[in-house]
Amino acid sequence: MSKFNEMTRWSNLARLAGGRTAKLTIAAPFAAFIILHNEPLQPFLEMSENWHPNPILESLALARFDIFYLGLVVIGIAVALFSLFSPLQITSHEGYNGFISLKERTKTNNAIEGSLRLTLEEYSRCSRGTDLSVDTSERRFRFPKRFREGLWSLLVGLSRATKKQGNGVEGHYSPKEILAGLTAEGPNRADWWETVHELLPDFSIDIFRLEFVHADYASPIMRAIVFWVLILGILIVFLPTVITTYLVLSDLVQLVKPPGSAGGA
Repeated sequence: MSKFNEMTRWSNLARLAGGRTAKLTIAAPFAAFIILHNEPLQPFLEMSENWHPNPILESLALARFDIFYLGLVVIGIAVALFSLFSPLQITSHEGYNGFISLKERTKTNNAIEGSLRLTLEEYSRCSRGTDLSVDTSERRFRFPKRFREGLWSLLVGLSRATKKQGNGVEGHYSPKEILAGLTAEGPNRADWWETVHELLPDFSIDIFRLEFVHADYASPIMRAIVFWVLILGILIVFLPTVITTYLVLSDLVQLVKPPGSAGGA
């Protein structure tokens, strides 16, 4: 399941939803017009009767434009779901590099802190009472190893920075103490954020990267739905091509067969 979780990240779905096949959904109304309302073109769209002895394949071939239209509709539904539920961090920027570049150009101390606050609040809410090293079932899809390693690296960096400043009981705070303090309940939480506030700009890229990774793995169920609907639509779109290709190849085989080879010995 971890491989599927990686494959269905929002950033990967963005490539599928923005690909050429997905853009063909724009042609769906025109395909419907040709199929349903343009009677003079119907003779050109039809195939000769009894073109193939297999009635199922022949029926599918005759309905190839209807199948193609259905596939475009299914892809359009998947693209609409992607547009509705994908995070802004993914859809409003040109991938990870575009997101980080914009964030770095417009960053402020408060914006950096706000990004980390939102990420940690969501992580704390979904992983209350668990350790960073534990990949529990309820959060492994939304906070996979990639996220937890990035968060731990950030906490280690903050721990070293507090050591240089001489903060803490023994000169610095440990990474686990920092995580516990930043996600604690009560007035002590504000003191922890005040302690690290001036240190956060030095770790802005790490913080923005955590925000992007968190958004990339958000809503695993919806990601799976969008992925499978997209795949279904793509398969339906290419089904008429596969069927027609098979019929053409079958016809060619019949043409190149020596006379009398179809009969018995």
